[in-house]
This record gives sequence, structure tokens and C-alpha cells, in this order.
Amino acid sequence: MKDVDAVDGDKDFQDNMEDTVTKRRAQDYEDLQNELADRETGRNARFLNKNSTTTQENESKRRAEKIFLSALEILLQNDLLYADRHAEVMDLLSRAEITTEQALQVAQQDLQNGQDQLDEMRGSANRLPEGTAVYRDAEGNVWTEDGRKIEGHELDGIVWKENAPSYEDILKQKRALEEARRHVEELRRYQIDVLGKHRDRMTDPDNPPSKDDMDDIEKDIKERAPESVRMEIMPEVETSSPSVDGKSFDTKGPPL
Repeated sequence: MKDVDAVDGDKDFQDNMEDTVTKRRAQDYEDLQNELADRETGRNARFLNKNSTTTQENESKRRAEKIFLSALEILLQNDLLYADRHAEVMDLLSRAEITTEQALQVAQQDLQNGQDQLDEMRGSANRLPEGTAVYRDAEGNVWTEDGRKIEGHELDGIVWKENAPSYEDILKQKRALEEARRHVEELRRYQIDVLGKHRDRMTDPDNPPSKDDMDDIEKDIKERAPESVRMEIMPEVETSSPSVDGKSFDTKGPPL
């Protein structure tokens, strides 16, 4: 019985020792990581032999990192006129970006609607026996969509439909579709080549724009804006009151 108790005692002692060693290793690892990261823990350094010079260098480096400011940040914090002008141009830029994105979404939907309508018109067109769509103009002439005139015996084989689109209808729809496509492309170019470029310039931390640069940026944003954007970012100021009996009255009044 005594031998069994002795064995159990030895096992408990061994388990306690192993647990102590495990905890010590975990603490050693944590202390080493804290010293490597130069974190303050209130514990004395046990692994890295840092001399006072190295410690001072590290402290100076940390202090420099905290106070480092970009050239743009320095201007914004120390030059009130510059900061105000920068805020004005950034506000214009942001409004132009938002308006352009909204206009682009509308233009893309218009383009899709125009394509759907053109496809529907083509589906309702009169056709030659082999399937080519043809359209009759106001004078009774018959044309293919690409402008080839149908004459002679080809006319006899046309399958005529009620309410088929005319040649004028199909040309008008194709022009509208092309205009919608050009508008989408115009907005995309303005979004990338103008607004994107100027945002990069206005937010450049190391080479901030000068006041003259910002004047040029503002002018470029306004002058190159598509009409649908320009009307939103440069609303016209009303100078006259509503008309009465068909007459308009100047709110400015006569010159003094």
C-alpha cells in the first residue's frame, strides 16, 4: 500500500513540474515577443541586450513617425487660404463625380432601352423571302437597313406586315441609339480623363497642387463637363422674377 502511495506521489510531483515548465516556456515566449516589438510591459528585459544608444534611437524614430506630415497636410494645416481653396475645389470635384456617375447610369439605361427598341422594330419589319428586313419610306420606296434600294422583281417577294416601321422610323431610331452611345462614351471619358486625373492631383500627398494649379483644375472640370453634368454643377442664377401678363421684370432694378 505504501509503495502505491509513493508511486502516486511521484506522479503528481512530475505532473506539477511539467506544468511549471510549460507555463515558464509560454511566459518566456511572450516576453521575447514583447521585447522584439519594443512593447512596454513593466517587466525587465531578459533576452535582448539593448544599450542606451539603441533605445534612444528607437525612441527618436517613434517620435519622428508620430509627427511626420505630408507636404499636403502641412499646407492644409498651416495655410488657411490654401485650405479654403482646396476645400472649394474638392467640393466641386466631388459634386462632379457624383453627378457624372448618376448621369452615366441614366445614359447607360437609355442606351439599353434604345437598343431594345431598335431590336423590336427590326423584329416587326417587312422582309424579303430570304429574311432580310426592309422598310418603305414616305415616298413608297423600299430600302434595306444599310441603304440598299429594293427594286423590280425583289418587290414581289416581300412579306408585308401591318404596322411595320418605316424607313424614316428605323433611321431615326438608329441615330438616337448612336447619340445615346456617344453620350455614354463622353461621360466615361470625362469621368476618367478629367475627374480621375484631377482627384489624383488634388490628393497627391508629396506634390500638392499650387493655388494656380487649383484654378486650372476648377476651370477644366467646368469647361469639359458634358452638358448633363454642367447643368448640375453650374446652375444658372435666376436674374428675373416670374412674368406677369407676359412681361418679365428685372429684379436688379435700374442702375444707380
